Amino acid sequence: MLGDGPEVRPDVTAPQTVRLAMWIYGLPAALRSGGLGRFSKAMRGAEELLDWPGDPAPVKAQWPALAEIAGIALRGRIGLQAASTRDIEWNGPEELF
Repeated sequence: MLGDGPEVRPDVTAPQTVRLAMWIYGLPAALRSGGLGRFSKAMRGAEELLDWPGDPAPVKAQWPALAEIAGIALRGRIGLQAASTRDIEWNGPEELF
């Protein structure tokens, strides 16, 4: 990255997405905003980012990860998005009062 080697450019020929995340987060947002047509078009035109030839593990790993996040959300009575970043975000010091 900081060396003097040749520039590496991504070999991306089509839009990419993580489909499970799109169904969980993108679909509800599209329904709320009236953008179901745009959502549908985006889903049809995008390749699965996690679909690596010869390695099904990344796609399969989404389901246990989702189950873990859902468990955190249920236990903490928070949304999936908040649960997915709860262990890595910092929102300032907790109030001690």
